[in-house]
Amino acid sequence: MATKPVRENLIVLTALIVASIGTYSFVWIARASRTFGDDPVTNVVLSIVTGGGWLLFLYLRYLSKAEQLNGREVPWYYVIFVLLSVGFLAPLMIQLDLNEYAENAA
Repeated sequence: MATKPVRENLIVLTALIVASIGTYSFVWIARASRTFGDDPVTNVVLSIVTGGGWLLFLYLRYLSKAEQLNGREVPWYYVIFVLLSVGFLAPLMIQLDLNEYAENAA
């Protein structure tokens, strides 16, 4: 883990993503990229260039990493859930794990 995870209220995260018509997802993925030690600029640019395909990949990757931080494995149905929700709920699931990790680390 490159930096300490940023705690964020899930209701506020949902409101920001909905109100910005998904644009805030790019801000959130940049913050999450920094948390997991990836390059945020590369991830945002690739997400835009691939029309969100890279974003779905990152959601699955970060969901797995966030679950591992809390000592859990990602259940197989999480992958299906993320793909069927077109990634809309993935930031919430990842942020929930990051909040839990930050709470346990404090």
